Amino acid sequence: MKECWRLLANDTFSGEFNMALDEALLLCMNSHGGKPVLRFYGWSPTALSLGKYQKLDGINFNYLSEQTIDLVRRPTGGRAILHDNELTYAVIVPSTSLLYGSLAQIYNNVSSVIMAGLSTIGAQFDQPQNSTGTSMEQHFNTNSDACFGTRMGYELLCGGVKITAGAQRRMRHASLQHGSIPLVMDKDRYLDCFLWREVSARKSAEGLIGSLQDSLGWTVTSIDVSIALIEAFERINKIEFEESMPSSIELEIAAEIIKRKQGEWPCINTSG
Repeated sequence: MKECWRLLANDTFSGEFNMALDEALLLCMNSHGGKPVLRFYGWSPTALSLGKYQKLDGINFNYLSEQTIDLVRRPTGGRAILHDNELTYAVIVPSTSLLYGSLAQIYNNVSSVIMAGLSTIGAQFDQPQNSTGTSMEQHFNTNSDACFGTRMGYELLCGGVKITAGAQRRMRHASLQHGSIPLVMDKDRYLDCFLWREVSARKSAEGLIGSLQDSLGWTVTSIDVSIALIEAFERINKIEFEESMPSSIELEIAAEIIKRKQGEWPCINTSG
C-alpha cells in the first residue's frame, strides 16, 4: 500500500516566510502528527539563510544591504546559502512514516531521490560516499561560512562540485530536511556575502560551488526539476501525492514564528 503525502507545490515567498512555514509544518507534525509533506518553493527577494547556530562575524552586512539581499535564519543547522535562482525543497515526516529514521537514514533516502530525479534530466553524479554517524561532521573546507563552499563526506557532487545542499532538524515525533538546488549560480555574488580572512579560503570555496546549469550545460526550470523529483519520490518510496495548501493553523503558527523572531537578531529584510 502506498503512503499518501501532501504536496505543497511551487510558490515564491520571502525568506522570512519560507523559513517560518517550514518550521510551522515541523512543529504541527511533531505535536499532532499527520501526513508527510513535500514542499517546493522559491525566494523573492533574494535571501541569504544562515544555519540556526551560525555566527554573524563572517557575514558582509554592508554588501547584503547594498544588494538588497535579505538575511534570515533557518530552523536547521549548517552554513549560509544564497537563495536566488533555485528550487528549494522541504521534506517533513512524522515518526510514523516509512521514511522516518535517523538523520543519516533520512538524508540518504532524500539524497537517493534527488540523485535519481536529477539524473533523469541529465545530471551526472560522482560516486556517492555513504553517510555514517561520524561522516555527518566531516568537512573538507572549514574556513568557509558558505554552505556550498564547504564539502562534507557524504554529499552529492557533480564533477567535484556541489549542486545541492541540505540541512535537518529532528524533534521527538517528526523531522525536517530542507535543501537548495541552484538552477544557476552567480559565484561572485554568493561569495561577496562573506568577509574572507584569506584569499585562499575564498578560492577554495569557489572551486566547490556549482549549479544544475554547470552540470547539464543548459538551463532548466524549477518546474522541470520539481516534476523530476516528484516522480523519483513516487518511484523510490512508493508514495502517492495529494496537492495541498498550508492549513490555517500552520499559517497562524508561521505568523507567530515571524513575530517572535523579529528583533531577536540583526536581520536584514528588504521586503518590508
